[in-house]
Amino acid sequence: LIQQHEHHAAVFWIVATYSRCLKVLEVDAPDQLPRFANGYRALLADLGIDKAADLHARSRRVVAYLPTLMEAAEAIVAANPHIPMEPTSTQP
Repeated sequence: LIQQHEHHAAVFWIVATYSRCLKVLEVDAPDQLPRFANGYRALLADLGIDKAADLHARSRRVVAYLPTLMEAAEAIVAANPHIPMEPTSTQP
């Protein structure tokens, strides 16, 4: 993604993967969690999320944007009737 200049997408996947890894550690190796938590907090701080209130504010903005996103998605679907709406199964 970085080589394709998709830096926002790369950061998204880095944060998502880091988050998932911490959840796994929380369940499987809670004693290891402190070893990685500071790096995670630093990563979030680089994104402007220093405290829980920042995360809540960001999530409210995302939720508020969802109607706009849905409108755009519906316009794309309407403009491309040849694309099936139902996912196709790869199982027999």
